[in-house]
Amino acid sequence: MSIRVGLRHMARSAVYRPAIYDAFRKSHEIKGSTEGAQTDYHVKVTIHRASGVDSGEDVYLGDKSKTDFGDIRFTKSDGITELDYWMQGIEGTSIEDKQDISMDAVRYQAFPSIVKCSNGDLLIAYRDGVAHAGNDGITITRRSIDDGVNWGSEVVAYDHPSYDCRDPQLHIAPNGNLILLIPITDMVATIHLGMKYAISLDNGLTFGDWSDFPNDGTIRSVAFSAHLINIGSIIYGVVNALSHDGDHETGGWGATLFKSTDNGASWEKVSVIDSSVNDLTAETTLAWIESDERFLTVSRDFTGAQTYKRISTNAAGTTWGARITITGQVGILKDPELTWLGPDLLLLCGEDRVSTQTVSYESYDNGDTFANRGIIDDYSIAANGGYTSTVLLNSTTALIAFYTDAINSKSDIRRVMIRREPGVFWVEIPNIPASPDEATIYVYYGKADATTTSTDLREDFTDVEYIELDDNNHIEITPTRITFVDLRRDEDAYVYKDFGAGYFDSYALLFSFLRTSGDQMYALHAGLANEIDDASQNNITMVLTNVSGATLYIHMNVKTGGVSDELVWNGGSLGTVYYGVIRKYGTDVFMGIYSDAERTDVLASTTKTNVNDHRYLYGVASLNTGADRQGTGYEENFFLRKYVNPEPTHEDWGSEEEVVWPF
Repeated sequence: MSIRVGLRHMARSAVYRPAIYDAFRKSHEIKGSTEGAQTDYHVKVTIHRASGVDSGEDVYLGDKSKTDFGDIRFTKSDGITELDYWMQGIEGTSIEDKQDISMDAVRYQAFPSIVKCSNGDLLIAYRDGVAHAGNDGITITRRSIDDGVNWGSEVVAYDHPSYDCRDPQLHIAPNGNLILLIPITDMVATIHLGMKYAISLDNGLTFGDWSDFPNDGTIRSVAFSAHLINIGSIIYGVVNALSHDGDHETGGWGATLFKSTDNGASWEKVSVIDSSVNDLTAETTLAWIESDERFLTVSRDFTGAQTYKRISTNAAGTTWGARITITGQVGILKDPELTWLGPDLLLLCGEDRVSTQTVSYESYDNGDTFANRGIIDDYSIAANGGYTSTVLLNSTTALIAFYTDAINSKSDIRRVMIRREPGVFWVEIPNIPASPDEATIYVYYGKADATTTSTDLREDFTDVEYIELDDNNHIEITPTRITFVDLRRDEDAYVYKDFGAGYFDSYALLFSFLRTSGDQMYALHAGLANEIDDASQNNITMVLTNVSGATLYIHMNVKTGGVSDELVWNGGSLGTVYYGVIRKYGTDVFMGIYSDAERTDVLASTTKTNVNDHRYLYGVASLNTGADRQGTGYEENFFLRKYVNPEPTHEDWGSEEEVVWPF
């Protein structure tokens, strides 16, 4: 059997030159399968930028590889002939090493904000008071010179003579100066009085004069938490605002975008993101989407009913698109916070208002979707907490500060470390002998100026071999994603490719999918068949979804001779990305649905019997029967590879060798 993956194999000849050692390599043995020798077989290698013990598919390179893994190369046993590979991506994040920054059974300490100063120190600011609400709250700072392991003494940064200092916000300006913004509130009369701000020229040791942050006419800048970002030499900040007549609050909550072109010395209004007339925006966070040159905000509805996002319609941030709910993806998040953990990973943190957990979500598509829920802190009681603040320590690690009052009767400032997980590679090995013999490969790394030579092994849906039937124009295709918008259940629409008769006898197909709408509308997300038809055909192996109310049903179905043998999982949700596997060897077909791209957290799976060796691969298909029901969603990242059972196995890793880069 031969799976075609569309790679052109080239033996790249080495170019040796006199040089000192400028790279490293490790050898790796791969033991063959008892099912016989394999050609052009894809083997998974997981590369960690950390210290550890090499074992199985996991190899640890310390900090010697580039953060984007662009220096990774694989060769045959000769150490010269390069192997084709695909870097699938970076798996995600891990949350670990929870510690206290400040624990006080008498004082109520909350609402942290943390930055990395221009001298490398970490500085955290938070409110310190007797209770959650009261006019005694002051702003405290503490400093760490060892990336958050130890913290210095408390220093009073600001103490208003009459009112509460809440929700401080620290920010490093483009020139390295430190800005501190503090909302001032009369907690007795429940009146938000505006914000004060000051600038430090010595990394937070001292602050200059305190100034009033500008308001927008009768719309007072009050903030639960202001969020600031730098774009070039300009600071942009989103500030929650409240209608006010000077002495009384007269309207609802909104959000306003401000900017500073002089490193925080002065501020001017850019636009109103959400009008306070609507009273819908309590807490808002801001991010810049570099590839699209647009701003992204995420907000909690003031009613506490949903989490939504907005995207600016221009690079200046002067106009904004409609509200888009993401409650189905992230739940209701109190005080959401967006942080870039690298060029491809946007982290969204906040407090889950239902579970009271402090949580994180990841986006690898510029905020289009959020998934991979992480637990930062799991409260044991219904407590106040959250208000996360994230700071990058290096290219792979960030520190998240937050607060919780679940430990004692007061609140405490805590922190966790969140780390980028390893890079996942699929290496195509031309020849793997049958067991017990082994194939040897090398992994090279550490060349500072190397750039990736990864060959994308995902199916290209724009390839001319993929055929689209879409008379009503409900399907949109990009190289790695098929999106369907208002696709009808009763129409004939699909996208497929003909691989040839009997092609799919033994294979593994990885894919992901999402549904956002479509009550009682069935849509196929991945399927293998022997007919050119819709999803109702008689001989097909497929994963399809149906929606009933807010519940997503995922069907894993093997249909033979018109008879279905399926498992239906009813635990799905609209707006959530799921990761699928269809794998066949012999007559056994395994189908699984996972919550994570690494496919370690299985939500539902089944093994069925199928004697068919299919010919066609489907990326989407409607049912073409029943009522006129419409649905929207997508499927993407189809990765098709050979599969034998048992697969070739990972054996020994060699010691690190210092070498001259041979490519």
